[in-house]
Amino acid sequence: MRSIHNADRIYDYTKPWVSHVSYQYYNVVKSPIGTSILRDVYNKPIMNDEINYEGDIESRWGQLTGEELVFRFWNAIIGGGYATHGESYKESPWISYGGRLVGSSPSRIGFLRNIVETNPVGYLEPIDHFYENNMAGKGGEYYLIYFGKDKPKKWDFVLPKNGLAKGAKFKADIIDTWNMTITPLAKTFEVIPMPNNKYKFIDKNNSSIKLPSKQYLALRIYKVSEGGKIINDGRHELE
Repeated sequence: MRSIHNADRIYDYTKPWVSHVSYQYYNVVKSPIGTSILRDVYNKPIMNDEINYEGDIESRWGQLTGEELVFRFWNAIIGGGYATHGESYKESPWISYGGRLVGSSPSRIGFLRNIVETNPVGYLEPIDHFYENNMAGKGGEYYLIYFGKDKPKKWDFVLPKNGLAKGAKFKADIIDTWNMTITPLAKTFEVIPMPNNKYKFIDKNNSSIKLPSKQYLALRIYKVSEGGKIINDGRHELE
């Protein structure tokens, strides 16, 4: 692995010897779209390095709450990239000296890591980042949808058409990314093309998933049964 950890200027990561992008601008991970765009620009893995640190020091880069750092990690992952953790509490200045982590983010980042490593398709890609930039996985197979700081009361079961087939069935879990809980839903969802819409599939019963109206929620949706083939109409996703 070879890269340059940029500081005041963005390095030219298009050089052939660079294996991945080492990016230090924390604003990129305030939403998933930043990492998705960098993937498009460089066509290389994106490592969001130094996205600021959980801590309570005077320097502005070391004052994040645990919630904010975990939020940024989820955005990096949903955008199809990676991030690095750091901690800068006065009682345990870990980033300079090592020692014992005292913050609230490491266990939640570990929870996210387990979700990523145990997903059935083995990787996460942005699903439709031009229009659905909070969704990653593999179209037609697996979806991880992150709501971040929004507080949704429900989510209509609507998915981008890529990879989907009429009659495919899915199960879903509600994930509380801060409290580290996963709640499986008993219902099975069966998808059909959305009427008068060339880009989306919906549950055949127009179902929605009720959510607890709080921050830092996610949905995990995974296929449990195949459906019939749908002929591609040839329309580009941006048309």
